[in-house]
Amino acid sequence: MASNIKKTKAGFVYILANSINTDVIKVGEANNAEERAELLSRQTGSMGEYSVIWKHKIEDDNQSVEKALHYKLREYHLNKEYFKIDKKKAIKIAAQLMKDIKPLKNPKAKRVEAFKKDNNSKEYKLASKTEWKEVSRATSKEFIKEAIMLCLKEGKVGQPQYRRFSAIRNSAFTTIGGFDLYVMNQHLRVGVTFDSKVKAKKLIKAKIGSQVNTKDWEGGVTFIISNQKEFNAMKRWLRLGQKQS
Repeated sequence: MASNIKKTKAGFVYILANSINTDVIKVGEANNAEERAELLSRQTGSMGEYSVIWKHKIEDDNQSVEKALHYKLREYHLNKEYFKIDKKKAIKIAAQLMKDIKPLKNPKAKRVEAFKKDNNSKEYKLASKTEWKEVSRATSKEFIKEAIMLCLKEGKVGQPQYRRFSAIRNSAFTTIGGFDLYVMNQHLRVGVTFDSKVKAKKLIKAKIGSQVNTKDWEGGVTFIISNQKEFNAMKRWLRLGQKQS
């Protein structure tokens, strides 16, 4: 039986600034922050040059620290990993978070206590469920309401302020990568990090249908679920609503 234990990794959490959109920053994680900035600057359609204005080396679990920083900056969120905030203020918040995070004495646990405290409290879970109900009421699509209900049934808190359930499935379960679910008013957008881009696209079409349009995005591959039939196919594939052991 596949395990859903999240694989953690070392790397950098970074903040990037843009030479044109000077009041917008990007917060992410990567093995090499400078290479990520250079890659973003070279992407087709990218406006301006990206540069690293802050980074911090994380020895055990940079992805959890990234999510913790996203949570700390949530009131400034624009889209995906982008935030509209003064650069000096963002750096100050990030630096304070690094001071607050206390690694566990057992390095195998690889947890970030600050993020765990913010997101796993009973009060936060109750608030999140209430906020997800508001998101559900905003759509007339039954398959979107069902998607939210099934994720909550599994005990996933998600990030209702971003309309996102992160890591609904991981690479240990699907063999191709981790899945993030973004809830829109008329459709669901699924982001997939991958080990093989070609393999991911082929498997998505095989499981959901050849009509599904897969696109490259910064994190990997993304596709849209636009109707009940496509959602049913994804639900069967990922066994949504069932906690994975």
